Amino acid sequence: MDEIKPGMTELEAVGIAQKSIYVNGAEYEGLPLYIFSGKRTTNAISRPTHKRFKKGELIQLGIGAKVGGYSSSSVQRPLCLGKMPGDVKDLVQAGLDAHKKTLALIKAGVNAGELVRKYYDFVKSLGYEKNILYGPCHGLGMMEVEPPWIELTSDYVLQENMTFQVDNFLLREEYGLRWEDGVRVTKGGVEEFSKIEQRIIEIN
Repeated sequence: MDEIKPGMTELEAVGIAQKSIYVNGAEYEGLPLYIFSGKRTTNAISRPTHKRFKKGELIQLGIGAKVGGYSSSSVQRPLCLGKMPGDVKDLVQAGLDAHKKTLALIKAGVNAGELVRKYYDFVKSLGYEKNILYGPCHGLGMMEVEPPWIELTSDYVLQENMTFQVDNFLLREEYGLRWEDGVRVTKGGVEEFSKIEQRIIEIN
């Protein structure tokens, strides 16, 4: 994040991330890395292009590494070059609050569908129910996104040592954002694989 600057392309930023994961021992990318910005953040999943970063626009990071044959936890963060506009910051904060709420709801013995209902109720209490695109978690292990999903239609009980990506995506017409981290389900909650930069990120 320290190397991202206005005028840099999305592809250049991905190159910085690729260098970092390989220098630190990754065998491959855990998913096709994506970093995209501005209106393009309305895509839940996208691929980097030659678009250049602008001051004051939202940038979405999606970075993960393959280690020991497994697609390890991807870390996804929204950030801004400079100060976030007020409406953007409000939605980014709501996404972070929803992310932390989801982490607090997960533990062994919880029904997956009931977890999602509580998640939706929480986001509704923040005033952003219409900005939800999908449920808050999906499976983690062999590929970018895999079952089981945690959605309103889910009807199973979370078991100890299950692994999930806690994936909170909120969307507006002009932009979208995702907070995402991998976790292991435990008897009393979760083991978080990453807690890096769980905050509003503004790069000056």
